[in-house]
Amino acid sequence: MKDIIYYFGYAKISEDPNNITGFYDYPNTDPDMLKKYYGYKELNEQSIGWNAYMNDEERALIQFMCSDPDKSAEVTSFDESSKMAECVMHDAEIRLFGKARNVIP
Repeated sequence: MKDIIYYFGYAKISEDPNNITGFYDYPNTDPDMLKKYYGYKELNEQSIGWNAYMNDEERALIQFMCSDPDKSAEVTSFDESSKMAECVMHDAEIRLFGKARNVIP
């Protein structure tokens, strides 16, 4: 369990005193655990890079999988996704530039 806590950055360690998600106090950091600290971020970057170079055919092979097909459901529709994307763009414009070009209905 400790390695998972480090992997997702839930460890409070002296090497990173500003970690606001650190819930578990580990003042004497094990060097092997420190290598795993926030490891998910590296995996995310690799996954984004991998996906960026896929073509549409390759991307279509990767599908949302559920362990019980009877419980599978559409996660979101195109229209809902578009509305969410507008909100994210609006927020990013405000945060980055202090203004937004689009108005959220």
